[in-house]
Amino acid sequence: MDTTATVRDRPAAGQPATRARLRIDPIRCDGHGLCADLVPELLRLDDWGYPMPIGADVPRRLESQVGRAAKLCPTLAIVVEKHRRRG
Repeated sequence: MDTTATVRDRPAAGQPATRARLRIDPIRCDGHGLCADLVPELLRLDDWGYPMPIGADVPRRLESQVGRAAKLCPTLAIVVEKHRRRG
């Protein structure tokens, strides 16, 4: 099961290019489903209620929602990693 989705989009003029990765720790996740409620554009739930990332480019407007989902996760199973792209 792939539990990693890449969150990317084009930066606005004057903003640095970034790449954020959303990772779900399947060991920590208890399937509460809050993350999929907060970011349905990026996560869906499987038959047992565990989040399944949807591999898609996501607009910057969702970055704050992804961060909120990570902070509100009851088991802290969501990790958002941001990296600056070179160039």
